[in-house]
Amino acid sequence: MDTCDTTMQERDGIAEIRSLLNEFLKSGEGSEKVREYISSVTQDDTLIRIYLKGRKYRANYAWETLKRNAEVRFDKYPEVFPTEPIDVIGQLKNVEISCILPNLEKWDPDEISSEQMTIMGLYLLERGLRDDDMMTNASSSFTVALEWDSNMRSYTHYIKR
Repeated sequence: MDTCDTTMQERDGIAEIRSLLNEFLKSGEGSEKVREYISSVTQDDTLIRIYLKGRKYRANYAWETLKRNAEVRFDKYPEVFPTEPIDVIGQLKNVEISCILPNLEKWDPDEISSEQMTIMGLYLLERGLRDDDMMTNASSSFTVALEWDSNMRSYTHYIKR
């Protein structure tokens, strides 16, 4: 598939998904939070493009996936997904490196629960998926390094771009 075909599929898919989004909003279906999220998506071409690419430019499947994601996030398991940005260790903006350096050897589950670690992981994954460079630029390089000691307690994880 050449670039021209992909661009046409993207353009047509975005238009079709926007139509489905507007139909959903007019129908009155879904909870208030789901509807609010869906309405914010109508203005975000990057997010719509992510769902289209993930469903091989089939707009109906992309729409169903998007809607299901909103239902799971806001209705079924709202406690797992953060509603406000999380300040983990931060980003080194001057060198464009996102990093997390947890040391499980010193991890206190009473201070940071496994649920909070899951929330952090989901937040970072979603943030990466919303980054257009990460999704489309093949020249971006990501390095993930894991180091375990003999007891598998020390853990270092970093992502370099």
